[in-house]
Amino acid sequence: MRVLLVHPDDGFQRIWKKDRWDCIVDLARAPQSFYSEQADILGCKVSSIYDFALGIEDLRNWRSLLAAGLGKVVDRAGVDWWDVLGLLLQPDLQDVRLALRLADSLTGCRELASTRPSMWRAQYSCGWAYLCAFCSLASCLAQPIVFFAIGARCRI
Repeated sequence: MRVLLVHPDDGFQRIWKKDRWDCIVDLARAPQSFYSEQADILGCKVSSIYDFALGIEDLRNWRSLLAAGLGKVVDRAGVDWWDVLGLLLQPDLQDVRLALRLADSLTGCRELASTRPSMWRAQYSCGWAYLCAFCSLASCLAQPIVFFAIGARCRI
């Protein structure tokens, strides 16, 4: 199985149409009708990484996970810094969780490629979370990720 991860800044009409993919995963959100249309055009399954989110169940899980640190890092002014920082960490941790769920669904993957060497929230500069999500995905699938560079491919 050949799988392509499409960065939100990259369109589906680019050069990747030349290659044959078994599954394309958009790292952004779009209406389901868009993915159905693209699947017909590209001849493979097309979905969003956010299809692996569990909605309210995920929120409950994050609340209970982050609750373990509440009250442990409180300053003299009474600010619970774990509560503050937990809000900042949750989106990056969710990226890793979505990547792991995607990996569970990709049995038989022999090639994993991405249109860019970053995860979907690339506008932020905290690179460790994207690296963790990509490494989690690559590790679970026991496959290196091939990144498309301008006019070439590179392995990371």
